Amino acid sequence: MAQIDDKGYTIPNQADSRKLYKVGVVFSTEKRNVADWKIED
Repeated sequence: MAQIDDKGYTIPNQADSRKLYKVGVVFSTEKRNVADWKIED
């Protein structure tokens, strides 16, 4: 989530009236799958 905020990925979409969600996903190279995820609005 910090990377999304630090790099300003949401800025281009803030003028849109729709609700904006931030989704963070951690991929496991060991299991070759999604290890964890988090959603913020």
